[in-house]
Amino acid sequence: MIRSADPPRSIPALACAAIFACAAAAAAGESVEVSADRMRIDARSGRASFEGNVRLALGDLVVECDSVEAGYDRAGALVSFEATGGVVVRKGAARATARSARLEARGRRLVLEGGPVLVQGEQRLEGERILVHLDTGRLEVERARGLFKLNIGEAE
Repeated sequence: MIRSADPPRSIPALACAAIFACAAAAAAGESVEVSADRMRIDARSGRASFEGNVRLALGDLVVECDSVEAGYDRAGALVSFEATGGVVVRKGAARATARSARLEARGRRLVLEGGPVLVQGEQRLEGERILVHLDTGRLEVERARGLFKLNIGEAE
Protein backbone atom coordinates (compact mmCIF):
# COMPACT_ATOMS: atom_id res chain seq x y z
CA MET A 1 0.00 0.00 0.00
CA ILE A 2 1.30 3.45 -0.88
CA ARG A 3 0.56 6.30 1.45
CA SER A 4 1.02 9.90 0.46
CA ALA A 5 2.76 12.21 2.84
CA ASP A 6 2.92 15.98 2.73
CA PRO A 7 5.87 16.83 4.99
CA PRO A 8 7.15 20.36 5.24
CA ARG A 9 8.43 21.55 1.86
CA SER A 10 11.99 21.74 3.15
CA ILE A 11 12.42 17.96 3.17
CA PRO A 12 11.53 17.26 -0.48
CA ALA A 13 13.02 20.52 -1.67
CA LEU A 14 16.40 19.99 -0.04
CA ALA A 15 16.90 16.31 0.65
CA CYS A 16 14.93 14.40 -1.98
CA ALA A 17 15.68 16.64 -4.92
CA ALA A 18 19.37 16.81 -4.12
CA ILE A 19 20.33 13.89 -6.34
CA PHE A 20 18.13 15.23 -9.13
CA ALA A 21 19.70 18.66 -8.83
CA CYS A 22 23.16 17.21 -9.30
CA ALA A 23 22.09 15.17 -12.32
CA ALA A 24 20.08 18.02 -13.83
CA ALA A 25 22.99 20.41 -13.42
CA ALA A 26 25.20 18.06 -15.38
CA ALA A 27 22.54 17.75 -18.06
CA ALA A 28 22.18 21.53 -18.24
CA GLY A 29 25.90 21.97 -18.77
CA GLU A 30 26.73 23.18 -15.26
CA SER A 31 29.92 21.89 -13.70
CA VAL A 32 29.69 18.96 -11.32
CA GLU A 33 32.83 17.90 -9.48
CA VAL A 34 33.19 14.11 -9.69
CA SER A 35 35.64 11.73 -8.05
CA ALA A 36 35.65 7.93 -8.08
CA ASP A 37 38.11 5.05 -7.98
CA ARG A 38 37.08 4.05 -11.52
CA MET A 39 35.19 5.71 -14.38
CA ARG A 40 33.98 4.24 -17.67
CA ILE A 41 32.28 6.06 -20.53
CA ASP A 42 30.77 4.30 -23.53
CA ALA A 43 29.87 6.94 -26.12
CA ARG A 44 28.21 4.39 -28.41
CA SER A 45 25.70 3.23 -25.82
CA GLY A 46 25.37 6.59 -24.09
CA ARG A 47 26.36 5.17 -20.71
CA ALA A 48 28.74 6.42 -18.04
CA SER A 49 29.63 4.62 -14.82
CA PHE A 50 31.55 5.61 -11.73
CA GLU A 51 32.62 3.00 -9.17
CA GLY A 52 34.22 3.05 -5.74
CA ASN A 53 34.11 5.99 -3.36
CA VAL A 54 31.96 8.04 -5.71
CA ARG A 55 31.51 11.69 -4.78
CA LEU A 56 29.53 14.21 -6.83
CA ALA A 57 29.48 17.85 -5.72
CA LEU A 58 27.67 20.91 -7.00
CA GLY A 59 28.24 23.78 -4.59
CA ASP A 60 27.04 22.68 -1.16
CA LEU A 61 25.18 19.70 -2.63
CA VAL A 62 27.13 16.44 -2.16
CA VAL A 63 26.20 12.91 -3.24
CA GLU A 64 28.34 10.00 -2.01
CA CYS A 65 27.81 6.33 -2.86
CA ASP A 66 29.50 3.15 -4.06
CA SER A 67 28.53 3.51 -7.73
CA VAL A 68 26.66 5.65 -10.25
CA GLU A 69 25.28 4.61 -13.64
CA ALA A 70 24.05 7.34 -15.96
CA GLY A 71 22.44 7.16 -19.39
CA TYR A 72 22.31 9.88 -22.05
CA ASP A 73 20.38 10.23 -25.30
CA ARG A 74 21.98 11.09 -28.68
CA ALA A 75 21.75 14.81 -27.93
CA GLY A 76 23.66 14.32 -24.67
CA ALA A 77 20.64 14.93 -22.42
CA LEU A 78 20.47 12.90 -19.23
CA VAL A 79 17.91 10.08 -19.49
CA SER A 80 18.64 8.00 -16.38
CA PHE A 81 20.73 8.25 -13.25
CA GLU A 82 21.12 5.59 -10.58
CA ALA A 83 23.25 5.79 -7.45
CA THR A 84 23.70 2.57 -5.47
CA GLY A 85 25.40 1.32 -2.35
CA GLY A 86 25.29 3.45 0.76
CA VAL A 87 23.82 6.53 -0.92
CA VAL A 88 24.23 9.68 1.17
CA VAL A 89 23.04 13.07 -0.07
CA ARG A 90 23.74 16.30 1.83
CA LYS A 91 22.70 19.87 1.20
CA GLY A 92 23.13 22.26 4.06
CA ALA A 93 21.45 20.74 7.11
CA ALA A 94 19.41 18.26 5.02
CA ARG A 95 20.52 14.66 4.60
CA ALA A 96 19.08 11.71 2.71
CA THR A 97 20.28 8.10 2.90
CA ALA A 98 19.22 4.97 1.01
CA ARG A 99 20.70 1.87 -0.57
CA SER A 100 19.74 3.26 -4.00
CA ALA A 101 18.43 6.41 -5.62
CA ARG A 102 17.12 6.40 -9.19
CA LEU A 103 16.20 9.41 -11.30
CA GLU A 104 13.62 8.88 -14.02
CA ALA A 105 14.39 12.02 -16.00
CA ARG A 106 11.59 11.79 -18.57
CA GLY A 107 8.95 11.10 -15.91
CA ARG A 108 10.65 13.63 -13.60
CA ARG A 109 10.53 11.23 -10.67
CA LEU A 110 13.09 10.28 -8.06
CA VAL A 111 12.87 6.85 -6.41
CA LEU A 112 14.71 6.17 -3.13
CA GLU A 113 14.78 2.50 -2.10
CA GLY A 114 16.42 0.31 0.48
CA GLY A 115 15.52 1.90 3.80
CA PRO A 116 15.40 5.52 2.64
CA VAL A 117 15.59 8.14 5.38
CA LEU A 118 15.25 11.91 4.93
CA VAL A 119 16.38 14.12 7.81
CA GLN A 120 16.44 17.87 8.28
CA GLY A 121 16.89 19.23 11.77
CA GLU A 122 14.35 17.51 14.02
CA GLN A 123 12.25 16.30 11.08
CA ARG A 124 12.59 12.74 9.82
CA LEU A 125 10.78 10.74 7.14
CA GLU A 126 11.48 7.10 6.35
CA GLY A 127 9.87 4.13 4.65
CA GLU A 128 10.57 1.13 2.46
CA ARG A 129 10.38 3.20 -0.73
CA ILE A 130 10.01 6.92 -1.35
CA LEU A 131 8.82 8.23 -4.70
CA VAL A 132 9.26 11.96 -5.31
CA HIS A 133 7.35 13.67 -8.12
CA LEU A 134 9.87 16.41 -8.91
CA ASP A 135 7.50 18.77 -10.70
CA THR A 136 5.03 18.91 -7.82
CA GLY A 137 7.15 17.94 -4.80
CA ARG A 138 4.52 15.29 -3.95
CA LEU A 139 5.86 12.26 -2.06
CA GLU A 140 4.56 8.71 -2.02
CA VAL A 141 5.97 6.65 0.83
CA GLU A 142 5.47 2.93 1.37
CA ARG A 143 5.25 1.98 5.06
CA ALA A 144 5.80 5.58 6.09
CA ARG A 145 7.14 6.65 9.45
CA GLY A 146 8.11 10.14 10.38
CA LEU A 147 8.64 12.87 12.91
CA PHE A 148 7.64 16.40 11.96
CA LYS A 149 7.80 19.58 13.97
CA LEU A 150 4.46 21.36 13.89
CA ASN A 151 4.24 25.13 14.08
CA ILE A 152 0.86 25.81 15.62
CA GLY A 153 -0.01 29.46 15.86
CA GLU A 154 -2.61 32.01 14.94
CA ALA A 155 -3.79 32.03 11.35
CA GLU A 156 -2.93 35.13 9.34
